[in-house]
Amino acid sequence: MRNQGYTANGQNTWSVGAQVSWEFWDGGRRFANTDRVMANREVARQQYQRTLNRARAELQSARAAWHAASLQYQAATSGLKSARETERIQSDRFTSGRISAVDLIDAEAALARARADHISALANWWLADDQLHLALGKVPTAYNSNKIKK
Repeated sequence: MRNQGYTANGQNTWSVGAQVSWEFWDGGRRFANTDRVMANREVARQQYQRTLNRARAELQSARAAWHAASLQYQAATSGLKSARETERIQSDRFTSGRISAVDLIDAEAALARARADHISALANWWLADDQLHLALGKVPTAYNSNKIKK
């Protein structure tokens, strides 16, 4: 600091000082802030772990649903094949007069149910495939712009 004063022509007075401030006791505020930051960090870590666990569970669930839908479709395909063969046999037997029309109608109804089950299983498989794509973070197959014709 420089001080010339009013009456001191050309005479200067200088003073140099330093000030140090140290808080001797803060009442535990610093430790409380540290504890709060550590607690927030732990909460964030737990939220991250929860999100990661949910994503893993969603992926495992989608894979299991896809596998189950695939097996359901295979079973429906086998059932349709069996129903077609049964209907063919019953039709031949009806033509030769060995069974009644009621038996033939039952075989045709079973074939219609097998066709409906086959289509339903295929639709469920497609839905499971879309869910698997979404769980993997991909676009579902049906929404791929290359496959959609305008």
